[in-house]
Amino acid sequence: MVIGLLAALVALAALGVAGVWVIALRERPSPVVVSTPTPAPPAPTATPPATATVAATEPVTPVTPFARLRVDSDPPGASIREEGLELCSATPCEIFYKGADAEPARLHELSFARAGYRGETMGVRVGDTPVLVKLVRVIARAPTGSPADKGPSAPPRGAPPLEIPY
Repeated sequence: MVIGLLAALVALAALGVAGVWVIALRERPSPVVVSTPTPAPPAPTATPPATATVAATEPVTPVTPFARLRVDSDPPGASIREEGLELCSATPCEIFYKGADAEPARLHELSFARAGYRGETMGVRVGDTPVLVKLVRVIARAPTGSPADKGPSAPPRGAPPLEIPY
């Protein structure tokens, strides 16, 4: 009787285990078949330098450089233009460049102007900061009052008329 009881327990255990396998097989989703072949992983080679790995895996995005140029004039208050565009209405000021204009090798032709002073043009690079331009004062000439400056005049009263030879 003990043997029969043991046999019954073993049989139930076997059915229980088989039932778990049946349940496990039924609950598992069916595999997805992909028709494209999977490439084999590359064979291990020597490790390339870190910079080469970064350049190969990530796209390089151009960085837009920015540059600041400090400009002053003596005397202050001059306006600054480049290619006809006013960059600064009165010195001292800072001019900001970006992109290709901010490249250190690029030469910028700046024109300085102030009323009463001679205009100046100067070639500068963004690395030349600070820039100081000395403006030269223009002296306006006033008439001196000498007869040579006045041009021909009428003869004094009572003098004979001038004879014109032609």
